[in-house]
Amino acid sequence: MSGHFDDASNNGGNGFGYAGSRTGAIASGQLFDVSDVAHDAGFKWPVAFTRCAWNECVKWRDEDSAKQVFQSEKIRMIDILRVCAYTIRMADPEENRMNFEIARIPRDGESTEASLVTLQIVAHLGDEGKPVLTILLPPAIGNA
Repeated sequence: MSGHFDDASNNGGNGFGYAGSRTGAIASGQLFDVSDVAHDAGFKWPVAFTRCAWNECVKWRDEDSAKQVFQSEKIRMIDILRVCAYTIRMADPEENRMNFEIARIPRDGESTEASLVTLQIVAHLGDEGKPVLTILLPPAIGNA
């Protein structure tokens, strides 16, 4: 993912799953910054999830564990970051956008078994012109 980057990161239709600046998107809750945990998982660039990707694949509350099966948001996030890191290591280094699949238990109040979800990792330039990574639901699957 060290090849070419989209350079329109401040364009509302940027394809990165948020509008405006990355800093503003984090402040407004459009993005969830997970850079500290991602760094521990081996990522060298800042990493954030879009709100839709977070809600679909990471978000998990105590009441979800009580209704479904015990899980934690942190473990769900770490699992996704590990699969994402593996995908990046195995990919063409010139790719800046790639899909990967994760198995997660849907947060629907009743499911107890995992189903596959496709996520996308996008490398692009952030607010300061340095590389950043954004994990989102691919546009064909849902709103990022």
